[in-house]
Amino acid sequence: MKTKILIIYPELGRLITGGHVYDNRLFEKIKKDERYELDFLTDDMLRSQNKVLFNFTYLCEYFRVRKYDIILTNSRLYTRLFLLFFFLRWTSKVKLIAVHHHFDFLGQSKKIFKFLELNFLRMLYATIIPSPYIKDLFATLFPKKKVLYAQLSVEKAINNVSSNKDDKCFNLVTVGTIEKRKGTSYIIDAISEIKDKTNVKFTLSIVGKVVEEDYYNNLLEQIKNAGLTDNVKFLGRLSNEELSEVYSKANCFAFGSQLEGYGMVLLEAMSYGLPLIAFNNTAMPYTVKNGHNGFLVENKNVEEFSNAILKLIEDPQLCKKLAEGSLNDFKNLRTLEDLSSDFDSILNNKFEKI
Repeated sequence: MKTKILIIYPELGRLITGGHVYDNRLFEKIKKDERYELDFLTDDMLRSQNKVLFNFTYLCEYFRVRKYDIILTNSRLYTRLFLLFFFLRWTSKVKLIAVHHHFDFLGQSKKIFKFLELNFLRMLYATIIPSPYIKDLFATLFPKKKVLYAQLSVEKAINNVSSNKDDKCFNLVTVGTIEKRKGTSYIIDAISEIKDKTNVKFTLSIVGKVVEEDYYNNLLEQIKNAGLTDNVKFLGRLSNEELSEVYSKANCFAFGSQLEGYGMVLLEAMSYGLPLIAFNNTAMPYTVKNGHNGFLVENKNVEEFSNAILKLIEDPQLCKKLAEGSLNDFKNLRTLEDLSSDFDSILNNKFEKI
């Protein structure tokens, strides 16, 4: 008899972030396994599309979803699934499992989000974790909870690391959605400080979809006030081919993010042999090795971030050394085959027993 699994997800085929790609690979793995009968519940299948009422809307699905053996979701849906999971946890035999990419409450100021997220995680039968940083933090917060660890991996293609670079211009790139959490304003502050300290021309390319319109408008105003209109360009969300061209022209990858469970874009930049500059917070120290593949600077310290950029601009040999360290580290990363094996282990040894 097949194990019945229901996947609850906002929408399928949405591959904007590394987390979406990871989740989708897991779903596809389960879909191809003949031991499991797989169904989906997405936002467009709900009776109401009012996000304010999502907690109650999902709760209305209680009798429909309690027939499954396993319900699998992403932990970031804790605000909309809290009530449903609470009743399922105490009134049914359904095993609740979630993929947990990062702790959302770390970027929230309201204590209610911490309460909801941590108690949501407590209700789970097991948690699938892709990040070594999150695994370590999770073990501290929930030492007795069941963890299914499948570390996020990358496609090991070495990209264009040398051609198309402009010797007369130092090009920085940052990639990520345009929202406060990504810390783009810190990078802009940092480059504004080097403007009068070097004669080398420099640019900053910002790649990513605008998620917070007010934050984006503030960035535009910040750029204008700093006199950086000719230096900073917003490129929006790019295709893989367009992004590859931007990376191949860059000299450095700058990352101002304040909260990452893994930071997939750091690995992406490493595949192009780019030195990394990032703040020392959350998952960043697991990837950025100070003086080896880039600079890990004190969190929110704009002056230190600025000095790191200036060192790379003024010292091409240092830039080359860090670029080599970045590329070598990428070559030693786990592959998609490794991730596939981890998923097989989870399905064979954990899901099957359920």
